[in-house]
Amino acid sequence: MTTRQKFRKLIKEEQCIMVPGAYDSMSARIIQSLGFDAIDITGFGVEASRLGQPDLGLASMSEVVDQAWSIARSVDIPVIADADTCYGGLVNVARTVRAFETVGIAGIHMEDQVTPKKCGAMAGKSIISTQEMVAKIKVARDTLDDKDFIVIGRCDGKHLGKDEVKRRLNAYLEAGSDLIMLGDDYEVEDLRDFGQEFFGKLYLVTGVFSTVPMCMPVSEYAAMGYKAVAYPVVGFLAAAKAIHDVYDSIKNNKGLSPEEHQKRCMPNPRVNELLELDKWLALERFMD
Repeated sequence: MTTRQKFRKLIKEEQCIMVPGAYDSMSARIIQSLGFDAIDITGFGVEASRLGQPDLGLASMSEVVDQAWSIARSVDIPVIADADTCYGGLVNVARTVRAFETVGIAGIHMEDQVTPKKCGAMAGKSIISTQEMVAKIKVARDTLDDKDFIVIGRCDGKHLGKDEVKRRLNAYLEAGSDLIMLGDDYEVEDLRDFGQEFFGKLYLVTGVFSTVPMCMPVSEYAAMGYKAVAYPVVGFLAAAKAIHDVYDSIKNNKGLSPEEHQKRCMPNPRVNELLELDKWLALERFMD
């Protein structure tokens, strides 16, 4: 079974899928080792870690696809990638989805912002017409060779009102989106409303916005009607804080004690286990 078929099987089952976010191959391997069923590549984390820049659509398609290739080849579970706006118009959509398909990604989410886009948590976003986004989704579906590839249409139109967002999401489903996503910050009551309206079709992002509750058990999200809950930037933010804190401690304390190292750092043997060092060293047998 391919990773795309695995994800399609997951979204047909009753449970709500938990999808942690990865920004590089190591974070993806850690997620897989913990037993999660899928991974979401964070666009925010890729731009920050690869470019050292904010999530303003500064990364090119090639840079994001290259990062996606590294992540997808490092794990055996489905990987869903943040494809932003697919980097332009309809011809860009065709090139983008084919590129992600070629590198082994299980699916993408694409948003209805103008190009260049902004992070969903930022103010001042502008969006394209429903007609243009519907055309993008149709081009994506038509371009793909593997029809198991997942397409998720995202709406960033909260400023247009909840009824308009619902109308757009319905249009994205009709155009061929397998799932749909909200790209804005909503209160819990609004999330319940969307969940009931699109029961079993919503891919929720949390850990980015201020009001989306991260502490709710996944069973509560499932009861609200969400098919998947993604935590795209939580791992990246946790890693950033951990790196800051350990080096801040080294700077202020003029070093790091063995006890502090043990407390703050993953042991080298565990890292090498995650990186499958034994598999690589086994190749030395051919020297015998």
